[in-house]
Amino acid sequence: MNGNLPPPKAFYVRAHRVLGPCFHRLGVSCRHFAELTLRSMDQRLTLRERIRRRLHFFSCSVCRGFQKQMLSLTALVRMSVSAREAEQPDPDFLRAVRSELTRVAGESDQNGSSNTP
Repeated sequence: MNGNLPPPKAFYVRAHRVLGPCFHRLGVSCRHFAELTLRSMDQRLTLRERIRRRLHFFSCSVCRGFQKQMLSLTALVRMSVSAREAEQPDPDFLRAVRSELTRVAGESDQNGSSNTP
Protein backbone atom coordinates (compact mmCIF):
# COMPACT_ATOMS: atom_id res chain seq x y z
CA MET A 1 0.00 0.00 0.00
CA ASN A 2 2.84 2.42 0.74
CA GLY A 3 4.04 1.94 -2.84
CA ASN A 4 0.94 3.77 -4.09
CA LEU A 5 1.49 6.84 -1.94
CA PRO A 6 3.32 9.86 -3.35
CA PRO A 7 6.74 10.50 -1.86
CA PRO A 8 6.79 12.98 1.03
CA LYS A 9 7.93 16.51 0.32
CA ALA A 10 11.58 17.33 0.98
CA PHE A 11 10.86 19.73 3.87
CA TYR A 12 8.78 17.03 5.57
CA VAL A 13 11.60 14.50 5.27
CA ARG A 14 14.17 17.01 6.51
CA ALA A 15 12.07 18.09 9.48
CA HIS A 16 11.30 14.54 10.50
CA ARG A 17 14.88 13.42 10.14
CA VAL A 18 15.98 16.14 12.56
CA LEU A 19 12.96 16.32 14.87
CA GLY A 20 11.62 12.77 14.57
CA PRO A 21 13.77 11.14 17.28
CA CYS A 22 12.98 13.99 19.70
CA PHE A 23 9.28 13.75 18.89
CA HIS A 24 9.21 10.03 19.59
CA ARG A 25 10.97 10.47 22.94
CA LEU A 26 8.51 13.20 23.92
CA GLY A 27 5.54 11.20 22.66
CA VAL A 28 4.59 13.65 19.94
CA SER A 29 5.10 11.59 16.80
CA CYS A 30 2.66 11.73 13.90
CA ARG A 31 0.97 8.59 15.23
CA HIS A 32 0.55 10.20 18.66
CA PHE A 33 -0.74 13.38 17.03
CA ALA A 34 -3.37 11.42 15.09
CA GLU A 35 -4.49 9.58 18.23
CA LEU A 36 -4.74 12.81 20.21
CA THR A 37 -6.58 14.58 17.39
CA LEU A 38 -9.17 11.82 17.14
CA ARG A 39 -9.56 11.63 20.91
CA SER A 40 -9.96 15.41 21.13
CA MET A 41 -13.06 15.11 18.97
CA ASP A 42 -14.77 13.06 21.70
CA GLN A 43 -13.33 14.45 24.93
CA ARG A 44 -11.23 17.24 26.34
CA LEU A 45 -7.51 16.51 26.39
CA THR A 46 -5.35 17.10 29.45
CA LEU A 47 -3.07 20.12 29.48
CA ARG A 48 -0.03 17.93 28.85
CA GLU A 49 -1.71 16.25 25.85
CA ARG A 50 -2.76 19.60 24.41
CA ILE A 51 0.81 20.91 24.72
CA ARG A 52 2.27 17.80 23.08
CA ARG A 53 -0.27 18.01 20.28
CA ARG A 54 0.34 21.73 19.72
CA LEU A 55 4.12 21.23 19.64
CA HIS A 56 3.78 18.66 16.89
CA PHE A 57 1.12 20.70 15.07
CA PHE A 58 3.47 23.65 14.57
CA SER A 59 6.30 21.50 13.27
CA CYS A 60 4.51 19.06 10.93
CA SER A 61 2.59 20.25 7.89
CA VAL A 62 1.26 16.75 7.16
CA CYS A 63 -0.43 16.60 10.54
CA ARG A 64 -1.82 20.11 10.08
CA GLY A 65 -3.43 18.82 6.90
CA PHE A 66 -4.75 15.77 8.78
CA GLN A 67 -6.35 17.97 11.42
CA LYS A 68 -7.89 20.18 8.75
CA GLN A 69 -9.39 17.08 7.08
CA MET A 70 -10.81 15.82 10.39
CA LEU A 71 -12.39 19.20 11.14
CA SER A 72 -13.93 19.27 7.64
CA LEU A 73 -15.25 15.75 8.07
CA THR A 74 -16.78 16.64 11.43
CA ALA A 75 -18.46 19.71 9.95
CA LEU A 76 -19.87 17.66 7.05
CA VAL A 77 -21.29 15.03 9.38
CA ARG A 78 -22.89 17.69 11.58
CA MET A 79 -24.42 19.40 8.56
CA SER A 80 -25.85 16.15 7.19
CA VAL A 81 -27.35 15.20 10.55
CA SER A 82 -28.86 18.63 11.17
CA ALA A 83 -30.25 18.79 7.63
CA ARG A 84 -32.15 15.55 8.09
CA GLU A 85 -35.54 16.18 9.63
CA ALA A 86 -36.73 13.96 12.40
CA GLU A 87 -39.15 11.47 10.95
CA GLN A 88 -42.64 11.80 12.37
CA PRO A 89 -44.82 8.71 12.78
CA ASP A 90 -47.85 8.26 10.58
CA PRO A 91 -50.91 10.11 12.03
CA ASP A 92 -53.11 7.02 11.51
CA PHE A 93 -50.66 4.97 13.56
CA LEU A 94 -50.72 7.56 16.36
CA ARG A 95 -54.54 7.54 16.39
CA ALA A 96 -54.59 3.74 16.56
CA VAL A 97 -52.12 3.67 19.45
CA ARG A 98 -54.03 6.35 21.36
CA SER A 99 -57.36 4.57 20.93
CA GLU A 100 -55.84 1.26 22.06
CA LEU A 101 -54.30 2.93 25.13
CA THR A 102 -57.63 4.57 25.94
CA ARG A 103 -59.42 1.23 25.56
CA VAL A 104 -56.92 -0.58 27.81
CA ALA A 105 -57.06 2.20 30.39
CA GLY A 106 -60.87 2.07 30.36
CA GLU A 107 -60.88 -1.72 30.89
CA SER A 108 -58.41 -1.46 33.78
CA ASP A 109 -60.57 1.24 35.41
CA GLN A 110 -63.68 -0.95 35.12
CA ASN A 111 -61.89 -4.01 36.48
CA GLY A 112 -60.27 -2.05 39.25
CA SER A 113 -63.49 -0.34 40.40
CA SER A 114 -65.50 -3.61 40.55
CA ASN A 115 -62.89 -5.30 42.73
CA THR A 116 -62.84 -2.57 45.38
CA PRO A 117 -65.11 -3.20 48.43
